[in-house]
Amino acid sequence: MALRRVSGILLAGGARAMSTSVPTTGMPPGPFPVGVTTVQFSDGSRTDPDSGGPRQLQTEIWYPAASEAASQPRNLYSEFLSRGVIPGSIAAAETDDAIGGYREGLTIEELDRTWPNQAVRDARPCGACKRPWPLVIFSHGSGAFRASYIYWTEFLASHGFCVVACDHPGSARYTQVGGAVVKPGGTRSARAQMEADRPADMLFLLDCMEALSRGADSRFAGSLAPR
Repeated sequence: MALRRVSGILLAGGARAMSTSVPTTGMPPGPFPVGVTTVQFSDGSRTDPDSGGPRQLQTEIWYPAASEAASQPRNLYSEFLSRGVIPGSIAAAETDDAIGGYREGLTIEELDRTWPNQAVRDARPCGACKRPWPLVIFSHGSGAFRASYIYWTEFLASHGFCVVACDHPGSARYTQVGGAVVKPGGTRSARAQMEADRPADMLFLLDCMEALSRGADSRFAGSLAPR
């Protein structure tokens, strides 16, 4: 791990004005459109106690986007769930022990219509923005998941930050890894296991983002400052 310009690690307990204020916070957004993309990182140095395979992290990256993103369609909530590509995954998300538990009768279709996404899925990164971007590693609260705080992650990206957030399997209300839905339960949800996994996940994300910046993903090449 060798990142010099890391703005912070957050734990939750010129181009465009997205709107006059962010609906949830009331704060004015920054000058940049926001892009968002989903990646899955696999940590071969750790073994998932339930699957027996490597620790896998479904991860979201928010970043300053190119100016044309201002007029492109916004991300949908279902895109955080891979649009239901995994059979039964949307139904699994709508149960009481997952996203449906936030409110009786809540559906992903409703969230697609009402959730205030500002980012554009897989938008072209901003080429005119000053780089390297400060990096923020965001860690969701217990029982939440990586997209629960997009009002904040999008806000930071609109101000020129690159924000990365993974689901912490065992703690996340819902995630998808290795082509399967994973909810809390099993050994990975034991308190001692979760307390060990969370900081290790965040340090691993730093390594992953450095690899992307060094050219593992051309979209983010040179976007962060290696030591």
